Amino acid sequence: MEYAIIEANGTQFQVKEGETIILNSFLGEKDKSIKFDHILLFSDGQKTLIGNPYVENIVVEGKIIKTGKGEKVNVYKFKAKVRYRRHIGFRPIRTEILIGQIKTAEKEVEKDTKPKLSSRHKKTA
Repeated sequence: MEYAIIEANGTQFQVKEGETIILNSFLGEKDKSIKFDHILLFSDGQKTLIGNPYVENIVVEGKIIKTGKGEKVNVYKFKAKVRYRRHIGFRPIRTEILIGQIKTAEKEVEKDTKPKLSSRHKKTA
């Protein structure tokens, strides 16, 4: 089971391929692809890489599903014996992101191990 811990907007998330995460105050257009390169930890089930502070050569790709307002947050302020009471409410902006792939440099190297021969250099049998 392959997973990574990423840092986005000052918050850490454990992500796997196909999961959805919700970020605060992350603006972007719908269906736009994004890449997270601040990877704090990566594990593929057998080995674990821990970053110092980030792991090199690993990128998590995602796609913005939707952006909108979340549930209302109420903030109350109160001071005793002074008749001081304040109420403020707001709806934070939330962005839903679908995690696509966790790419490592090893996977890309494995794909490109076969030498590419041009038509001049092909072996004739």
